[in-house]
Amino acid sequence: SDLLDALTQESIKAAAGLIRIMNDPAAAAPCRARAAQIVANMGRLEGEQFLIASLDSHSRDAEDAALETLGDWRGNRLLNRPDIACRIVPLLESPHLDVVKKAAHLAAWHTLTGAEDGLLKAITSGHGPLEELAEALAQVATRPESVRAAIPHLFQTRQKQYTHRISFIFTGVINHPDPRMRSE
Repeated sequence: SDLLDALTQESIKAAAGLIRIMNDPAAAAPCRARAAQIVANMGRLEGEQFLIASLDSHSRDAEDAALETLGDWRGNRLLNRPDIACRIVPLLESPHLDVVKKAAHLAAWHTLTGAEDGLLKAITSGHGPLEELAEALAQVATRPESVRAAIPHLFQTRQKQYTHRISFIFTGVINHPDPRMRSE
């Protein structure tokens, strides 16, 4: 019982220290986001609220750090939450290219509601890292119009080496039951 009480006290102290880092405007954004992730993983609502506020902040550094943290294996359980996932899709149209790239990566590798529509909208707007957006769209495409929008932007940069990752990205399109998906 004494050991359990001691561990509980240390956990409370650790959470308080992490919350101080998370709320310190002088701390670097990645440190603040990582502290928030740990606090959230401790079951504390403050960590989740901080990450949500970071995604909504319109601050390149805060958005970038939150996306990086959510993409980390320790943070991606939060991506299953609709209130967090729905904030990532609008970042596909951020004016900050690094934010768009990270949002596209999360949209492609995690099941985010609205990802296909968000990627399609971002590509048709013509701004952003179009090849990365097109790869992400090809990975989640379920409709012929998505394939049509992605194709002009794919393979624009010749790679030194093609890997199995490339074939994996297009597996959904190649194996799709709708023949229109394969003929696009």
